[in-house]
Amino acid sequence: MKNKSSECCENQFNWPHNYRKSIYEKALITLFSLLSLAWVLSFLLTTHRVGCDFRWRYNEICCVRTGLDPYQVWSRNIISSDWHPYNHPELKRNPKSKPVNAYPPWEYTLLAPLTVFPLKTAWQIYRSGECCALLIIVLWAFLQGMNIRHDFWDGLFCSAASLSCGIASSGIWATDNFGIYLSLALIILIHGLRTKRLMPMSLALVVLMVKPQIGTLVAVALLIARKWRPVLMAGVLCFAATLWPSHLLHVSPISLVLQIPKYGSDVIHNTLLFPEPVFRFMTKLIGQFATMAVNMFLGLAICSFWTHRVRNAHDPAFSLLPAILCNVLWTYSSPHDRFIWSIAQVMLALLIVKEESLKRRLFLLAIMSCLIASGLMIFHVKCEGGWPASLGWNTLGGRYGQVLFFLSYILLPLAGIFGALIQTAFAANTATCLRSTPPPPTA
Repeated sequence: MKNKSSECCENQFNWPHNYRKSIYEKALITLFSLLSLAWVLSFLLTTHRVGCDFRWRYNEICCVRTGLDPYQVWSRNIISSDWHPYNHPELKRNPKSKPVNAYPPWEYTLLAPLTVFPLKTAWQIYRSGECCALLIIVLWAFLQGMNIRHDFWDGLFCSAASLSCGIASSGIWATDNFGIYLSLALIILIHGLRTKRLMPMSLALVVLMVKPQIGTLVAVALLIARKWRPVLMAGVLCFAATLWPSHLLHVSPISLVLQIPKYGSDVIHNTLLFPEPVFRFMTKLIGQFATMAVNMFLGLAICSFWTHRVRNAHDPAFSLLPAILCNVLWTYSSPHDRFIWSIAQVMLALLIVKEESLKRRLFLLAIMSCLIASGLMIFHVKCEGGWPASLGWNTLGGRYGQVLFFLSYILLPLAGIFGALIQTAFAANTATCLRSTPPPPTA
């Protein structure tokens, strides 16, 4: 028979099925949701020009159609009067020159249908797709939270977490990066893992491989989980998508694929493991190639070790968490590439909603706050360093954006901590009431 103290401890941390949040928790979750939504909409509604990333992707496909390899133009192996690297001084002297960068060859095939339209029309279609994908992500997060206790406020908390990505949520609209589409691909991959369907997993991995620094880590996570079939099929599909640009460029598809490691060689020092001073010191010590190899090995090792530790998670979605968070470690990743952290935020929000221990809830809230605040200094530096001018952000990217930023990322962690304390106190009070209620008379 259980004594009273053990019964008290059990009841104190067991949420009753009819648990309802207090007015304070609802107010804090509402504040969290409004600030996250305002942070996203303030940039969505004030960026009315084609983002630089989308412009470069569009130009690269047009460059391929003319028979020129964008990588050869970007690396200055080919000099063209019409196409120049995006940072070439000729772009300022000749307005008709078009900037290009370099991307994996299968990306040219995936985005090629948009190039049948003029640039402005293609961008409007792309932006509409971004908005639809963002709505799907928010709705998915809401349903994930609702499925735990069928509580509207749990769903609202998870959906707000999907929007609280700091610099990524704002930079994604200024650059029109692939971040929102990659997050949607992660949701499709999670659905495929849960339902054990091969095709959704394979197609989602193909989309993620548009950013090899992200797709490779996800493929590693799938291989550790012994899901080799979607990795194999995704590799076949990527190679098949390479055939179209290889035909236009009159080169072997294998040679196009082998160019991919060279794309990030000039920006490998942007990693979290090897910042600029460390990269320069290591380059002088062992050379650039060896420094890149060490950086990539360390990042892959950290991700693989962490993934192996969580490979038996009750929900296969959590086995992807290391790959999502570690993409900034091992190779180049822009601040707005971190939008895929929105999926990690949803996973953390789900753990917070499910967790019964106050200490663990506060620990998870601290992790979420760190992810949210990871863009704090980045956003401040970028605003001071010229991003609003170069990318078309207007005043909301400057003083007002910073005010909104500090409101969001100072109040949100406090709101989470107070919410956890209130919920735990409320549950303890409920447990006390349950213990004080006399048992029903027995016949």
